[in-house]
Amino acid sequence: MTHPVSTDANTSGAALPALPTASVSARADTEGDATIATVAGHEILASDLLELWLFRESPRVRAYLEELVLSNLVLAEAHRLEISIAVDLLDKAVEASLVALNERLDEESGESLDVDKFIEQRLGLDPELYRTRLRRETEIDLLAERCVRSWLLQSERADVRVIVVEDRDVVDAVQAKLDLGAEFALLANEYSIEGSGSDGGRVPPVVRSGVALSRLAFSTPVGDVGGPVLEQGRYLFLSVDARHAPVKGSWAELRGPVEATLSQRAIEDPEYWQWKTAMLERYSVDMTPFLKLVGEPVGP
Repeated sequence: MTHPVSTDANTSGAALPALPTASVSARADTEGDATIATVAGHEILASDLLELWLFRESPRVRAYLEELVLSNLVLAEAHRLEISIAVDLLDKAVEASLVALNERLDEESGESLDVDKFIEQRLGLDPELYRTRLRRETEIDLLAERCVRSWLLQSERADVRVIVVEDRDVVDAVQAKLDLGAEFALLANEYSIEGSGSDGGRVPPVVRSGVALSRLAFSTPVGDVGGPVLEQGRYLFLSVDARHAPVKGSWAELRGPVEATLSQRAIEDPEYWQWKTAMLERYSVDMTPFLKLVGEPVGP
């Protein structure tokens, strides 16, 4: 999965089960392994490739493994909700990806390149299979957007704005201006060190949970300002604009609201992180088979 909202699958939110740092250890057996090549009669196994890759580029291996895990969480949730992607929407998204690839090739080479030739000659892949895989990945990305937004709409949530500052004297300055009736959005634009400050402090809706931001969002009356609270070494003010009850129903009933909100606002990282946390609580994730395959220690 190319990830619907971020280039790093583990930027924030609940972490997937940890992979240990690569270490030298022998596999107990090769059950479930596959031969990927033979050299002078000696078999090279899939686990040999994975062990080498893990040793050389452990963070990258973890990132790709997490992408696979998250893709399967998307597929599981899409199946549960009975979400499907319209063929015309998928066709347009795939074509847009190919156009973007072609434009990137033109920009990098300074001349027009045939996409299929690039795939075959530069990537060493079969163009037809590449397109099939691209279509599959694109469908997962489209499903992910709809799974995340469906989960949000089905949750009790609050629309909030935040001001995040680091220095106590700035906290006092913000508080003084709030006490004088200054507009929260203007203060966010002036003082907040978060990127959301340029949008008046608006952040994606906060779902009711046990985290500090959520507790503040649901303990502060609508229209009021909560805080400042100290969170991870920074001070946070929060303004509650509105609260929403969960939207109930099947995908047939959710489709309209989901598609409407996606057209207005794409999935943002905080929304995705909250969804990932919920999915890791809903579905089990076991990486033991991978650890066994590459000969890494398996926890108790």
